[in-house]
Amino acid sequence: MPAAVLVECLTAEPCHHQPVSSPLIEEGVAALRAGDAATARRVFGLAVADVESGAALEGLAEALYLEREYSAAAAHYERAYRAYRRERGSMAAGRAARTVAWISGNVLGDWVVQSGWFARARTILSEAGEDRPERGWVLLIDAFSEPDAQVREGLLREAIAIGRRFGDPDIEFEALAYLGGLLIMTDRVEEGLVLCDEGLAAACAGELTDIATLDAIFCGFFWACELVNDVPRADQWMRAAAELMQRRNVVAAFCRAHYGGILTAAGRWDEAEAQLVESTRHFDRGMSERRAVGLIRLADLRLRQGRLEEAAQLLKGLDCHPDAVRTLAALYLARGETALARDADRGELWLAATHVAHSALAAVDMLYTAAGASSVYASLLPRAESSPPPVPFHLRYAFNDGRTYEVEARITEVWEQRDDAYVIVQEHPSTVYAPRSTRTTSASLEVS
Repeated sequence: MPAAVLVECLTAEPCHHQPVSSPLIEEGVAALRAGDAATARRVFGLAVADVESGAALEGLAEALYLEREYSAAAAHYERAYRAYRRERGSMAAGRAARTVAWISGNVLGDWVVQSGWFARARTILSEAGEDRPERGWVLLIDAFSEPDAQVREGLLREAIAIGRRFGDPDIEFEALAYLGGLLIMTDRVEEGLVLCDEGLAAACAGELTDIATLDAIFCGFFWACELVNDVPRADQWMRAAAELMQRRNVVAAFCRAHYGGILTAAGRWDEAEAQLVESTRHFDRGMSERRAVGLIRLADLRLRQGRLEEAAQLLKGLDCHPDAVRTLAALYLARGETALARDADRGELWLAATHVAHSALAAVDMLYTAAGASSVYASLLPRAESSPPPVPFHLRYAFNDGRTYEVEARITEVWEQRDDAYVIVQEHPSTVYAPRSTRTTSASLEVS
């Protein structure tokens, strides 16, 4: 049998875990470092055939991920999870579970599956105890679903401290990047962007080994730049990270989509078109379920260019996608199709304009204006007495003619009360809204 060695760049295990490696695993790791997914896949396949260890299965899963075979990658990360559990490696098993969660939700769009795997990861990582690096990942997972912005900030800062204390840059910089996003969404924009910059610097320097962490940091950064329309910052990091992005397919798709949206808003339409077309090509190579992210932004560009029919074709089938709301509204207005706004079945479409840092009351006011109703009523329906309300949230709105609708956000949201309005502070830009039947409400608030 080959001598047992520690392959830190793959397993990222603390020193008291000594996973068995082999020359094949070391060769596969070297191929991954070089961005040679094909060689890594072949070598790790041989290693799995020899001994079905967690390290060999995880290496094969990463190679599949880099080759855009995302469903197969998720399946192999599941197998790696089971192998690591047999090997009693809590950190590695938790990492495999978190990666399944990342692929299931952020790549394939299966958010319920993601929730289950995050829960499983949290349980496994919690078994390690308090004074261990696993605690940092537990805090991060808790932060993802924490509705109170102040509590979430505390969880993230504690996770950063744990990552630094145990010398785990994946914990440190994933928490740092999420903290940056939280600061941006709570009106501390420059402070938050600087933290995002630091996360990208660590990624480009090769300090990170966790595949989900690396991709999450990139996607979150370009989403943040689009949110605040920071064109120079996005430009500079696109250049600085060009080589790394070429090897990271998920990053290439989502980041180019967000960057294209930034360039569109800045009036750099030719550059925006190049980025958005390339983005949709990347989505078509293994994650077509998420290509709407690029199509919606390309449709927005087409609309600004006056190419209405092309915009309409791109938006076909995306009527209830929250990212498409503003582009669809502009398309209807450009065509003079105001009757669509009066369609009762499309109420949830207009309400989805609460997407990312917009007042819920302003969204209902938009609905009121578009539908031409003489009065519209809206009320927030919290599930418990707290401020901000717990999640998932419910929002009810009604027209004076008796039509009443209720909407539920099925993915984690953070709400804050600012003056007389509730504002959504949203972690992920692709929340799905669904209409619900009416139920008993609290006192309504008239929007005029």
